[in-house]
Amino acid sequence: MNIDEKVLGIDGAREGWSVATCKDGKAFAQFFRRIEDVWRFYHDKLELVLIDIPIGLPHSQKRYRSCDEEARKFLGYPRSSSVFSPPCREVFEVEDYKKALTINKNILGRGLLK
Repeated sequence: MNIDEKVLGIDGAREGWSVATCKDGKAFAQFFRRIEDVWRFYHDKLELVLIDIPIGLPHSQKRYRSCDEEARKFLGYPRSSSVFSPPCREVFEVEDYKKALTINKNILGRGLLK
């Protein structure tokens, strides 16, 4: 597959979504406020969409998601460090960052990205 205008990379940002694609061998980036706007703009032009966002949260009895571990193995060093581990579900039950940090450390044994 020729990736020009066929593959789109999407990453969540503070105020919306950053997207990247290629055209004529050059990379292009855009910003969209809503994921729906990304879809409206690109839906009929793509063959593959790659979204950098967790698709699930680990349960408290399991410290790591197997999909994250498999992705790290597949990517190998040094790219494996770009697979971020999402927080446990329980952190979303509190509004205070310090409480959430304590909960995540107690359950998963690690801190949170801020």
